[in-house]
Amino acid sequence: MAKRTRPRQNVAGAKQFNYEIDGALADRFRQFCRDRGETIVGHLEMALRRHMDNPPPVPVLPPLPPVPAPAPPASGAKARGRAPKPKSD
Repeated sequence: MAKRTRPRQNVAGAKQFNYEIDGALADRFRQFCRDRGETIVGHLEMALRRHMDNPPPVPVLPPLPPVPAPAPPASGAKARGRAPKPKSD
């Protein structure tokens, strides 16, 4: 069977990025593209455009619980630090 030839992509103005993703997902994606005889770059660009054109809702974080007021100091508590040295004559 003759190998398919693909037209060279125009890379002028292209940028490269590298992120680690789940290995099984990367393997599935590569196989998906290979089975269709299409490029990984083409499908990746299409998926990114589709996702950004139709984004899922932004997750809303739950409110933080209230911070309790600090406890008042105990009565008769000594001040922190060293006691003053007695004066020598």
